Amino acid sequence: MGYMNENKKALGLILVFLAFYSLFGAFNYLNFGVINNGQDFLAHFSQSQDYLPLYNFVFQFFVFDQLVFYLANLFVILFLIPWLLLKISSSFYSVAIYLMGVSLPHQLLYGATYPSAMVLVFLLVYLLYKRNLLLLVALGLLAGLTHSKGIYLFGLVFFAEMAAMAFSYRKSLATGLLLPKTLIGLKDLAQVFFSFTPLPVVYFALKNRVEPFYLIMILFSFAATVHEIRAIVAAQLLLCILAGRNIEGASKKVRIGFVFFLLAQLFFYLLDFAGGTLKFIVLN
Repeated sequence: MGYMNENKKALGLILVFLAFYSLFGAFNYLNFGVINNGQDFLAHFSQSQDYLPLYNFVFQFFVFDQLVFYLANLFVILFLIPWLLLKISSSFYSVAIYLMGVSLPHQLLYGATYPSAMVLVFLLVYLLYKRNLLLLVALGLLAGLTHSKGIYLFGLVFFAEMAAMAFSYRKSLATGLLLPKTLIGLKDLAQVFFSFTPLPVVYFALKNRVEPFYLIMILFSFAATVHEIRAIVAAQLLLCILAGRNIEGASKKVRIGFVFFLLAQLFFYLLDFAGGTLKFIVLN
């Protein structure tokens, strides 16, 4: 019964976000003739008609209309990814954190980095199906055909699995692809811990014992942001899973406080997305 309630709550929240972003995209399309006037959106929309790599091959079936193409990607980012998070964590809070507590889904939509979202689906499928070498190789190949950086992500997954296996023979361990630039200063660092992976999310994710695989993935994901800030997407997803599980078992007072944090973060994300997207369109 408890799990069914988690499903219902998660589905309700997912539908709210699907409705908001669908209506916002339709508003842009009907009033300005475009969903998102950013370079990435137009590039992916046009490339999908030319039968390029795996992402473009799949989404070629939706390019007869810009709004349909947008809604198909919306389904991946706002339904498929959070639903997989729920299946992995068995916690409604993982879905809530993904949609409200980290910038990831809003970044994917704002920047129209849709192939990155497809790679993240492959990562979650790997985590869901109990992680095995054959699945790792298969999904790694698919990720490489979807995005140029997909193979690097699954290379990190392979390294984390091997390192975790080595740790398992010793004492257990207790106790991060969207913006095209490197992490270079305090401003970027502040953005990481207040927008990409806010400190309350990091705290609750790491407050209890963390499986070595997850910890290694998160640490290397954060470390790779020094080279390219987009590498943090892996940490964002994994922190959603871990923090969701830990919030589930927290006291009622802590859960209420965390919900207020999520609402404050959501207000910022939606304001930033709506304002930035409309400015994108109007200025272009």
